[in-house]
Amino acid sequence: MAAMDEIHLATLIRRMGIEALYPKRRLWRSVKYEEVYLKGYESIPEARRELAAYFDFYNLRRRHQGLEDRTPDEVYWSTLQTQRTAA
Repeated sequence: MAAMDEIHLATLIRRMGIEALYPKRRLWRSVKYEEVYLKGYESIPEARRELAAYFDFYNLRRRHQGLEDRTPDEVYWSTLQTQRTAA
């Protein structure tokens, strides 16, 4: 990806407000290599739509080795349930 494209991606991410929600570099590496670099978005609306779909996949269906082969969604809800039971 050209340097100008990377600058455009960084600007898009800031505009979408995602940067504040997902500050982890590992996540952004996954987003870039599994989604952005594979697709050439033609417009910001298309990028928003495709990135939203990717984040749904990432959080709801993609298994993560660091989470004992669970999805982030499974970890979040099981942690939340554990906290409620402990309270």
